[in-house]
Amino acid sequence: MAFRFPLDSLLHAREAIERQEELLLAAAQQEAARIRAALEECRDRQFALRRAQNEALGEAMSGAELQFTAERQRSLRALEQQLSREHAAAERRRAEQQAAYQRARTERRAIEALREQAAAAYHRGFARKEQQSLDETHLQRRYHRGKC
Repeated sequence: MAFRFPLDSLLHAREAIERQEELLLAAAQQEAARIRAALEECRDRQFALRRAQNEALGEAMSGAELQFTAERQRSLRALEQQLSREHAAAERRRAEQQAAYQRARTERRAIEALREQAAAAYHRGFARKEQQSLDETHLQRRYHRGKC
């Protein structure tokens, strides 16, 4: 008779939960990476704007051009602050999802360890019974040889 683990359905459910948590973690990581990339792009744009502004210091600029440059700087700073807040929130969600995935993985591994222990006990018991049967057969043959 083959080994049958009584908690197999629970193990399959734990595996499914772990896969789901892993997918959610991947999505959280992608979101954090997307926001981090947008933040880096914003910082690159700020740097480029400052560099262009420094290069243009020797040139005559109209008031409108100065005002436009200042407005772009304010806009980029506001965007950077917003993206920084979003990135921090995304990193918190990623960390929370990482913890949820770790919990699901630990729970699945615990059930898997129970399954392995039960399978080992089953196989030890099966081997013990098989050995008892062989021992009985050997003793019966010895007994019959001695009678004959």
